[in-house]
Amino acid sequence: MTIDIYFSYCIAVFILSAIPGPTVIVIHYALLYGKWSGRYTIPAVMIGDVIALFLVYVGIEAILNLPDGYFDFFKVIGGIYLIFLGVKDLRWKGNDDQLEIPSKQRARNVFTHVVLVTAFNPKSIVFLLAFIPQFINSEEKVISQFLLLGITFICFGVVASIVYDIFANKINSLLQKNSFQKKIHNLTGIILCGLGIGTIFW
Repeated sequence: MTIDIYFSYCIAVFILSAIPGPTVIVIHYALLYGKWSGRYTIPAVMIGDVIALFLVYVGIEAILNLPDGYFDFFKVIGGIYLIFLGVKDLRWKGNDDQLEIPSKQRARNVFTHVVLVTAFNPKSIVFLLAFIPQFINSEEKVISQFLLLGITFICFGVVASIVYDIFANKINSLLQKNSFQKKIHNLTGIILCGLGIGTIFW
């Protein structure tokens, strides 16, 4: 993997970390419980990312070991999936991302819930399967490249979670407005569609 490719990956992960995803659960808990929630949700996001990346690694190994031509097929499928997610965000009408969270959950339950949501969200795993292989050179050792990409992804995810937590506590009322959330979804949709098109033709 060249420095240019890794730098491109860092830029892409930075953008992806900034847009809504499973880690948006950090915001929901911050809105419900205030500042204390970050002590449990942020480590939980990190552990969830580690589990999700392990599952993704198993899938990537299988994809890269397929005969020539199959990888390009999965690349196109991955790009189409990213575009699908983008269009879904652009068509977002209301607050369908609200999480039904009991108002009196204990800290341990908060931690467990965030780990499970982050690690086993099918949308996230399929997304990572579509995204990460674009930056891996199949002619070099896959595991060393994946470790670098995975650690980078986790670091950006943790930083994003910290920012989400602080952000949610600062502008609580604004985040709950559908008009503001619609703007965020529109931005997310445009970014995902752009990534999908880039994945197909890059």
